Amino acid sequence: FAVILGIGYGTMALTGTSASDRFSERTDEAELFADQAFSEVRFLLENTHINLNEDFIANLKNILFNFERHFGIHTELFLASEHIRILSTNYKFQMVRILNEALSNVARHSEARNVIIRITDTMKGLHFIISDDGIGNRSLSRNDGQNHYGIENIKGRVAEMNGSVTFDFTGGTTIAISIEDFIS
Repeated sequence: FAVILGIGYGTMALTGTSASDRFSERTDEAELFADQAFSEVRFLLENTHINLNEDFIANLKNILFNFERHFGIHTELFLASEHIRILSTNYKFQMVRILNEALSNVARHSEARNVIIRITDTMKGLHFIISDDGIGNRSLSRNDGQNHYGIENIKGRVAEMNGSVTFDFTGGTTIAISIEDFIS
């Protein structure tokens, strides 16, 4: 036991950090992670009770307001869509969950300062694009054998709307969703 303590003290002398300094750094790091987790849980809980029968655009704006308040990341919503007003409740639900998942990923991974959400009409559908100015995530852009639950969640929700999705991780992250053929 005395030898281990001697090595430990020698290491501390070499690194110039005491055990209490290392403990303090780890405590600060744990506190940062706890604060981030708390903000994310609060954000998700606030957005769980959305009435999709109310104004959908107002709901989206409220989600973005809550995101900005909890994470300090600026958001912009660009709407050039009349089709959004005739979406089924299921499509609205899927879009809200996709937006929540994307924003959660931005808060956790991107180091972004800005997020832009664009919803634009096509002839028989719409485009739903979420992009940020963060670091992007190159590990997500290749098949690294790891499960990326957020991305899989988004892919599954887009599939439920018979849509397509592409992910671009260069110069930030862009999630581009195309939903077609729900307009008669």
